[in-house]
Amino acid sequence: AKFMRRMPIWEAGWKAFLGSPLFGHGPGQFERVMRDYRSPDYWMSGSEDVIPHAHNELLEIAVDGGGAALAVAGWMLIAAARSARSGSAAAPGWRRGLIAGILGGVAASFVDNLANVSLRQAPVSLTLWLMAGLLFSPALGAVRGGGHLFSVRLPRLHPVLPLLLWA
Repeated sequence: AKFMRRMPIWEAGWKAFLGSPLFGHGPGQFERVMRDYRSPDYWMSGSEDVIPHAHNELLEIAVDGGGAALAVAGWMLIAAARSARSGSAAAPGWRRGLIAGILGGVAASFVDNLANVSLRQAPVSLTLWLMAGLLFSPALGAVRGGGHLFSVRLPRLHPVLPLLLWA
């Protein structure tokens, strides 16, 4: 039943994307734009009267940012998968499984968001960005010379600066 109620929303989203295919209608404009592209018999679908989101993350990205934004989203997924593959090849033992699990979590988030908008909710989006960040992190790669997973160099700060920032 929910799936059938989303079909008119997806149809309107596709029409809105085709209305501005290169750069979309602008960030956060999905709700406003949908009023112009939904069918006149939309009310018969039993869906909500105001369409706050597309119930499909890729479609929402397409309407808001057009093909350019879809290309960036696709590039991010491909880059995450390539980073996971190269990190997995260099990682010993348990880290390969961890990398595969993280990549699976990223992929599952995107699959879930083909009929959902949980990426627009703070805990889910934060978790997705954390997983993607881990895939790009050298922490999951091979152990380097000193036995540390990774090292971070911080600039030398004047001892008073942290107190000023804290105050």
